Amino acid sequence: MLRATSLAVVLSLCAARIAPAALAQDATRRCVTLSEGEAHARALRLQADAEAGAPYARLWWWGWLGIFTAAAIAQGTIALVVDARENRWPMTVGAIGATLGAGGMIITKARTDRLPARLREHELLTGNARLRAVEAEVQRASDGESNARNLRNHALGWGVAAGGLLTLWLGFDLLPRALINLSVSFSVGLTKILTGPTATRDLWAAYRAQHADETRCADADESSARARPPGPRLTIAPAGLGATLHVSF
Repeated sequence: MLRATSLAVVLSLCAARIAPAALAQDATRRCVTLSEGEAHARALRLQADAEAGAPYARLWWWGWLGIFTAAAIAQGTIALVVDARENRWPMTVGAIGATLGAGGMIITKARTDRLPARLREHELLTGNARLRAVEAEVQRASDGESNARNLRNHALGWGVAAGGLLTLWLGFDLLPRALINLSVSFSVGLTKILTGPTATRDLWAAYRAQHADETRCADADESSARARPPGPRLTIAPAGLGATLHVSF
């Protein structure tokens, strides 16, 4: 097997501009080795901060589940007892929408209320293994909160509201009531999204910013070994006013 050799070429200052951002980034990052005790302590702090946001998430979930359930029951009851079509059918459409909203809250319970339980599943781990597990759970919950505030991810809800509008307008010629139902559905849905929990998302952003300039040595070595393909490798390193290009085989 051909032994590794390197070809060094000193580039001019102008040519060195091809990778200034990469060189600056590599210079600011540092390889950090955390002891088992340091990693365990960091994991405990991160877990405690993540669990601190659980009460609001739980309150938000139960509150909106109660709102949708009450709205479904109230509108369904009115639809059953009134005779006037201009009231019965808008109430029926509203009850269907509220029922779907309650169902959606039940589906989202796994995302908003399960983080503390998932974190406790890793309590038998220690040190760096515990830290990696806690970080993964917090990042997953953070991604869930970010996705929940993305309006495009609520296309089904907007579609239900639009369907109610078309049903009342085209099916029963109740355009004014259809517009009222649409505005109420849109307002309620938007309020639910904007009041959703964001504590884990904010925590993960602050945590990443705090440790943005460090790379775990073990993780970096493992990633480098996994990502390094066989064959020639090209490395650029600063050298005086220019840079040195190393080609290894």
